[in-house]
Amino acid sequence: MRYFFPEPFVRMAACAALDRASQRIAPLLARAGGELTETQARVAANTLVFGYFAALEQWYLDGGEQPIADYVEEGMAPLLATWSEARRS
Repeated sequence: MRYFFPEPFVRMAACAALDRASQRIAPLLARAGGELTETQARVAANTLVFGYFAALEQWYLDGGEQPIADYVEEGMAPLLATWSEARRS
């Protein structure tokens, strides 16, 4: 991980891989329960995938002392709250 973030070419490759992952996840979200449109599923998939990446990057920037899971949980909390609120409406 310490090599992953500061190296531009590695970072670009990771972003491309995350984009492909998001493209695979979006149709699954759209089909799951039929609650999301294709646009909503694409936005949700990108938010989750790149939100996870941002949490990992913050862990790296903070020196990697705390468990990565703590950063992911903290970073995803607003998304979970927003998702839960949207489902109630």
